[in-house]
Amino acid sequence: MQNINSIIELLKKNIRKLSNLFEDLSKNNKLEVRKAVFDKLNLFLIYEEPLNNDLKIQAAIEFASYLLINQILFYYLYSVLSKKVPQLDKPLKTLRDLKLNFNKISEKEYELIYSIDLISILSNQDSILKQINDFIRDLKPLRPELIQQDIIGRLFQETILPITRKKSSAFYTRPAAAVLLAQLAVDTPDEKVIDIACGTGTLLLAAYRRKLDLMQEDLIENNSNTLDKIHNSILKDIIGLEIMPFAAYLAAINLSLQNLNNKSEKIKISVINSLNIDNKSKLTPISKQIIRCNGNLFNEFSLENIDTVIMNPPFTRKEILPKNLKKNILSKWSNFRAMSYWGYFILLADELLNIKGKIAAVIPSGFFRGSDTLDLRDFLFNKRKYRILYVVKLCKDVAFTEFAIHRDFLVVLEKGTLHKSSTFGMVYLTESINELDLNQIRKIGSQIKKVPRGKNFENRNFKINWINNSSLWNLYSLIIVINCQILGFNSPFN
Repeated sequence: MQNINSIIELLKKNIRKLSNLFEDLSKNNKLEVRKAVFDKLNLFLIYEEPLNNDLKIQAAIEFASYLLINQILFYYLYSVLSKKVPQLDKPLKTLRDLKLNFNKISEKEYELIYSIDLISILSNQDSILKQINDFIRDLKPLRPELIQQDIIGRLFQETILPITRKKSSAFYTRPAAAVLLAQLAVDTPDEKVIDIACGTGTLLLAAYRRKLDLMQEDLIENNSNTLDKIHNSILKDIIGLEIMPFAAYLAAINLSLQNLNNKSEKIKISVINSLNIDNKSKLTPISKQIIRCNGNLFNEFSLENIDTVIMNPPFTRKEILPKNLKKNILSKWSNFRAMSYWGYFILLADELLNIKGKIAAVIPSGFFRGSDTLDLRDFLFNKRKYRILYVVKLCKDVAFTEFAIHRDFLVVLEKGTLHKSSTFGMVYLTESINELDLNQIRKIGSQIKKVPRGKNFENRNFKINWINNSSLWNLYSLIIVINCQILGFNSPFN
C-alpha cells in the first residue's frame, strides 16, 4: 500500500522550497503574486483587523507555492488516471511548457482549478523551473494515483499558515473520523447531504464515498455496470458551504478528483457565511462567484429537502469575529446569546433539516454540559425532540479534530423522533484512530451499525453500550448520564 505520509512530506518539502524561491522574486513579481491570489481567493474574509501589506505578501507567497504544487499534482493525477492529456514523462524545458499542459486540462472542464495563473508571472525563473522538474521526478516513484485518501485536504491541513490557523481556529477533521461519521450517518444512496462549514471537503468526500459504496451495493444487486455514470448523480446531492474562499476552492478540487473519467457537471460548493442563509436560500457555486468561469455552467442551487447535515463546526472564539457578524448572529438567534460560536451551526442545521433528518457532527464536550449550552440542549431535546442515535468517544486519543488539544466526540442526532423507549449507542473506540486505515474504519462503522439496538457489544476495536433516551426528557438527568457515560466519569474507559 502506498504511504500517504511519504507523499505529504514530499509535497510539503516542495512547497517550502518554492516559497523560498518566491521570496527571491522582484518586488513587482511579489505584488503580482499577491494580486493573483488575493483577487481570486480572499484569504482572510472573517477577520476584524486588516492585514498589513507585508503580511499579505507573505501569506500570498505561501499560498501561491501551495497552489502551484496542487495544480501540478492535479495535472499529474489527471494525466495518469484519465489518459486524456500528455503525461509529464520528460523534464520541462521552460515554464511555458507547463502552462501549455495546464491549458490542455483547463479546456477539459477544469477551468476552476487553473484559472489562477501563476506560471505567467514566473515564466523567466530558471530556479523555479528546476525545482518543479525535481518535484515531478520525485513524485512519480511514490505513485500518488494509488492513494484513496484526501491528499489535497490533508496537505492543506498540515501546511496551513499559522496566522490562518490562529485567527480562524482552522482545525480540520481527521480523515478516519470523517469516514466513521459518514458511515454512521448516511443510510441511503439518495440522501441529500450538506456540510455548512466544509473546509477543504474532508467530510464531503467521506459522504461521497459512503454514498458511492451504497450505490455500488445497489448496482451489484441489479447487475448494473454503470458505476462510472453515477459520479454526477452523487454530486447533485452533496453541498458544501465555506467562509474561507481558499478552503472552498480546495473542496471543489477534491470533489473533482473523485472521478476523472467523467466531467463534474455540478459541484455545489459555495463561498458564504452560512449563518446568513436559511432553507429558502439560492446559492451561487464557486465556479461562478470566485473564478467567474465562462461556459455552460449552472448559476445557482437550492438548500431544500436536506436529509443530513454533516459537519465539524468552527470553534472560533466569538471575540475575534467582526462586529457585524456577531450582531447578525445575535439578531437571528437572540435567545442563545451566551452560546459558543459552534453552537449556532447546530441551530442552522436544525433550520435546514427535514423531519427525521440527521445532524452528524464533531462536537466538543461542552455540548453535553455547562450553562452556556443548556438552552441549546433544551431546544434540541425538549422542543425539537431530537433523538441521539450514536455518540462516539476516543479512548486512546484526545480528539477527532486535527491538532486539537481538547476532547471532542462524534454525535449523530435524528430530528423529531425522540420517544421514551428509544435508545442510543454510546460507542467507545478502543483502538487509536491514528493506527486505523480507512478500510479498517469503514469496517468498524459497518460493525457498529449492525449491532442490534439495546444489545451491548464489545470487540477489539470498539465497545458499545445502549442508553435509554428517557434520560433526555430531563435535562438534569441528561447531565448525570452524560457525565458518567460520555465524558468518562465511571465509564469503562477514562
